[in-house]
Amino acid sequence: MNFEYRLNQLEARLNNLVRIGEVSSVNEKDCTVKVVFQEFDNNLVSYDLPVMVKQSLVNKDYYLPDINEQVICIFLATGLESGFVLGSLYNEEDKPVVTNANKRSITFSDGAYIEYDREKHELNISAKTMNLKGDLNINGNIKATGNINGADIEASGSISDSKSSIAKMRTIYNSHAHTNQGASPPSELM
Repeated sequence: MNFEYRLNQLEARLNNLVRIGEVSSVNEKDCTVKVVFQEFDNNLVSYDLPVMVKQSLVNKDYYLPDINEQVICIFLATGLESGFVLGSLYNEEDKPVVTNANKRSITFSDGAYIEYDREKHELNISAKTMNLKGDLNINGNIKATGNINGADIEASGSISDSKSSIAKMRTIYNSHAHTNQGASPPSELM
């Protein structure tokens, strides 16, 4: 083969190793997407490309970019048939929601978010409903601005509200007696 031809082939392969495109379809079951590359005359669409995740063997991570989302892809030297999606990119239209290097954040399209600020050591979660399974151990204070609903409440310490404590109420109400049973008030205090 001609050296110049081989060099041109190598250059063409290198030029196609990394591509930026837009997701055109999503395969939720296989965690793959098809990507359209608009720099080609015919808007070339890729085969199903696996989306790179953090773990897939023992721990399972799951993430899929949305249709029309800009992604960066890398292809094997064999051509545009074999490759995978490295991830999404911010661009002139799609800007980051958070602009603080101390924060790690995921913001969802419905407004829910998970954000950790390593400078403040603070985790913020906002969602309409949060479901936790298993035991929840809290080492610190709990502040609730809404109602706490559920089954039994157990405490190893005291329970009180703005008026009194349960221990104080128990002392008051356990110290009275009835001489006869019925709807009448107590007849004597002990």
